[in-house]
Amino acid sequence: MDAVAKYILTLCCGALICGVILSITGSDGPGGAVRRMICGVFLVILAISPLKKLDFRELDKDITFFSKAAEAAALDGKKQAGKALDEGISDRCRAYILDKAGALSVSLEAEIQIDSESHLPVAVCLTGAVTPAEKQILADCIAQDLGIERSRQEWKHPH
Repeated sequence: MDAVAKYILTLCCGALICGVILSITGSDGPGGAVRRMICGVFLVILAISPLKKLDFRELDKDITFFSKAAEAAALDGKKQAGKALDEGISDRCRAYILDKAGALSVSLEAEIQIDSESHLPVAVCLTGAVTPAEKQILADCIAQDLGIERSRQEWKHPH
C-alpha cells in the first residue's frame, strides 16, 4: 500500500475510533469537553506524525531535482510547440504558393524556410518549369503576401 493511502487509512481509522468512543461515552455532560479535546489531540497527532519521518535534506534535494526536471520539460515543450508552429506556417505558406501557381496552371514544389525566433517565413525554394512572366507574377505574390524578399526566393528548374 502506498504511503498516501496508508496515511488516509490511518486518519480514517483514528476518526472512526474517536467517533465510537464519543458515541459510547457521550460527548455531552460531565467530562464531554475533555473527551472531545483528547480525541482532537489524538487526531492531530495522527495527522502530523508522518512529518517526523521526513528528511528535510532529502526533501530539498528532491525539490531541486524536480525543479530542474520541470524546467527541462517546459523548455522541451516550448521547442516542440515552436517546431509545430513552424511546420503549420510552412504548410500554409506552401499551400498558398501552390494555389497561386495552380491559378496560373503551373506545377511547382515549394520548400519554405521559417525563422525559429519570429516564426515568419524567411526564404523559399521553388522547383518547377515556369515562364519568366509566371515567375514574375509568383515572385510578386510571394514578396507582397508572404513577405519573402525576391533575394530569398530560389527558383530551380526540374531536371
